[in-house]
Order: sequence, then structure tokens, then C-alpha cells
Amino acid sequence: MENLKKELQEKGYTFFKMQDYPQFEEEYQYFKKYICNSETNLLNIIASVRADGHYLKNSPKFVHKNIGFNINETLETFEQIEHKFNTETLPHIDFESFNQYWYYGQNVDINNDFKKLINKIVLKLYGEESQNLSDLMFLSYYKKGCFLKPHRDGKSGTRICAILIYLNDEDYNTEWGGNIIFEGTETVAPIYGNIAVLDFKEGNCLHEVQEVIGGYGRYAILDFVSLVDSNNTPDSY
Repeated sequence: MENLKKELQEKGYTFFKMQDYPQFEEEYQYFKKYICNSETNLLNIIASVRADGHYLKNSPKFVHKNIGFNINETLETFEQIEHKFNTETLPHIDFESFNQYWYYGQNVDINNDFKKLINKIVLKLYGEESQNLSDLMFLSYYKKGCFLKPHRDGKSGTRICAILIYLNDEDYNTEWGGNIIFEGTETVAPIYGNIAVLDFKEGNCLHEVQEVIGGYGRYAILDFVSLVDSNNTPDSY
């Protein structure tokens, strides 16, 4: 994987297919059980909605809104969470300044399972052992209308990288959107087997996620990986 490490250093990002690397063959087969499509998906672990807008009505300030709901108390399904978001949150947002939104969720068992793959990727690309790492991991789901505008994340504490493990079935049509684009040129489709890595040790690449315009939505595990010896490891993204 020397070519991938070189790309990380030179570009600030890289991407690869697990099935192209023999050392990931076992993981490629194992994690197939999490593949998402229109009938089988991970929406049952969705717990909250993230919305970003420039302004809330009657407010002159820039806002970065992360709206979470306790799924264990009052909400049981993705549909209930979506309804609460649409009825209690969106009416307060100025749509002329509205930028993006998506859904995300966490599940301890699933996170711990994917952490094994994350640790292996970080070890191969950065030489860091798992005991030195801290994770901020969740499932992200972009339905129709969701997107991520072009931006640079910048550096935060001792964050090493962000890793995207795509989970869409091979029937996913890339024309439906949800593809990540690096520096306006290189595109990675959200299909299972594809993994994208953004470097934050030295890099700060421009990236975006195309608006989802069709299909059953874009699924991915997203993990922000930091060193555990930091006093300011980010607790949000």
C-alpha cells in the first residue's frame, strides 16, 4: 500500500477498493453483511439529524446546527425522527441560506465491528497501533436532497484522518448522486468495497458530496481518527 501512503502525503487524500488488496480480502468478505440497498439497510440505527445553515430566521449569526434526539426515550423509527425533524426543526430554518442536511446514527456493536477494519487501515497507512487511537464513528445516511458542499475540514487537535467505508450495494447507480469529489476532479462512488481516506496530519483537501437525486440513499461508515494522547480530541465533526 505504499502508493496509497504516497498519495496521502502528496494529495491529502486517497481511495482504494478492498477487493484489489489481498490483505483486505478477509475483511471484504466479512463486512458484506452490512451492505445496504432498498430492502436491507441500517436505518434502524439512525438516531439523529445534522443540519447546517448559514442563518436561522431572526438571527444575524452563522449557525452550525447539530440536532440530536434520544431515540430510546420517545423515538423508535427513522420515520419518527424524520417527522420530528421536518415539523419541529426545518420551519425555523431560512431555506434561502440552507446548505445541507443528513442523518446519522451510532450502534456500539456495529462501531466496534468496524473499528477492527479502521484500525487495520490506519496501521497500514500511518503505522499507528490501535491502542494509540481514538474514534468518532457513526453511520451516515444521505437521502434524496442531502449533500455536502465543497469545503476543507482544517486541522483539529491531533486528528489523523477521516475514513469513509461505503456500504451501498453494487446496484447503486452513481448517477443518483452521493459520490464524494476530491479537489473538484476525482470521484469515488459510494459502493461497497470503496474506501476513501482524508489526511489531517498534513493535508486539508477540498471535498464535497454530490446531492443525492435518486435511488435509495447513500450509506457509509464515517470515522474521524485521532491520537488518544491529545487533550483536545474533537468530540464533534
